[in-house]
Amino acid sequence: MCAKKFTVFESYLDAIEEMPEEQQGVFAVGLIKYGIRGAMPDFKESNQRIAFKLIKPIVDSHEKDNKRKKKQSEDVESMENPRKIHGKSTESLMEQDMEHDKEKESITQIEFALEGGSCPSEQKKTSCYPFEQFWEDYGLKQDRKRCEEKFKKLSEDDRAAIRLAIPRYKAYCQAKSISMKNPLTFLNGACWDDDFTIPQQPQQTESPLERGLRED
Repeated sequence: MCAKKFTVFESYLDAIEEMPEEQQGVFAVGLIKYGIRGAMPDFKESNQRIAFKLIKPIVDSHEKDNKRKKKQSEDVESMENPRKIHGKSTESLMEQDMEHDKEKESITQIEFALEGGSCPSEQKKTSCYPFEQFWEDYGLKQDRKRCEEKFKKLSEDDRAAIRLAIPRYKAYCQAKSISMKNPLTFLNGACWDDDFTIPQQPQQTESPLERGLRED
């Protein structure tokens, strides 16, 4: 993949702003390099890798969509007769369009999750964030049966919010050196709405006395 530009959504910025300041620049540069040059970033932090995993399918889909439109435009310009385009029938092109539409639908769930929205239930019968995915993402596997019962009662808006909150919650617990809550406690308490902002550590200044002792 190599392009002069790529589409950026507000949800990308939201994901970046949730990261500590020292990580934001690294993630933004890595994402831009992937979108423009196709260079796969090597993120060190887990929250960066999780955010990129959610964003990558959307970047790939838009890149593929742009290539498809460009190819169709070139084919139409060089069309030799109304029924053939470079040896391909219009029926064949219509089939390609249908396949492309199906592929775009497959990433709709990820886009809604990144933007904090819910899945369009009129178009999709399956959840935008099923329980099995939550169970794997959360990682702390306790009280599965009761967790699943609770999860089934949640709205699609809550599920989308949970999907966004888990990476931030994990990073918060790691930064604060605290244990994650039992998943049932997390669900019952609607903890995905909590503030997981990681406070910046103040830099310690050395007193003149300490500096003098060190120099001696």
